[in-house]
Amino acid sequence: MKTLLCSVPDGSLENTLQPFDYKSYLPLGALRISSWLEKNGHSSDIYDINFLRSSDEELINNFKRIKPTVVGLSATLSHCYPNVRRIKKI
Repeated sequence: MKTLLCSVPDGSLENTLQPFDYKSYLPLGALRISSWLEKNGHSSDIYDINFLRSSDEELINNFKRIKPTVVGLSATLSHCYPNVRRIKKI
């Protein structure tokens, strides 16, 4: 099983996160789940959509390239829900 763990953008894609020190923000939940999956014999990747602010076309291309069996979406804030709906359709 190949799992892809994705962070969901916080707000609109036009709102870029700048200036941004990536070391101060790490998707700790996704990293922890990924670590557990790897220790238990599963393949896993992390796709930080929140940081990258990928367009729908980029999302489609990356999903096709990675070919995950399962996609996990992390949306810790309620205003991420519109992006969860958008990404789950992809």
